[in-house]
Amino acid sequence: MSETFDEVDAALNEVVGTPSTLLGRVIAAIESLGITAQVDWEAETFEIADMPGTDGITTGIVMQRSQAVVFHRVHGEYLDEDAKNRIIPALARANAALDVSAVELNETLGILSVRNAVEIGNLNVGRAVLASLFVAAIQRVAKDAELVLPALLKVAAGQATVHQAEAEWKPHL
Repeated sequence: MSETFDEVDAALNEVVGTPSTLLGRVIAAIESLGITAQVDWEAETFEIADMPGTDGITTGIVMQRSQAVVFHRVHGEYLDEDAKNRIIPALARANAALDVSAVELNETLGILSVRNAVEIGNLNVGRAVLASLFVAAIQRVAKDAELVLPALLKVAAGQATVHQAEAEWKPHL
């Protein structure tokens, strides 16, 4: 008797704490929709480029401890010290406006990104449901990044105030 995808997923759920098993479930779910991911099994990360409904690269990071996948859209250039200082006051406003995603600034490296996450926990659901959750999260983080990052980067460059940036994204959120 052959197992269904849902039965295989249920069996994988039993051993999800072992390295890369969760990543395996994530990739199997995403690829079941015909979406290709570049996977780093050792680092438990993956990248999806130009998925339908998005432009650019979304990075996924598997968090074994919390049984979650965090999706990031990363701005491609490092912010210098002046830009970081200008953008910090705008981050709280952006995060207050976003309802699912969050903006992050790694102050040490100057990396600006938008992220969200899907916590799988002990969910015992099939590949199709997981794929739907992941696609929704990827599309949402991409949309939110497209809405807030351009305005935040204007603040970082000294070309806009926090209030001007907020006026750019607020009507769309």
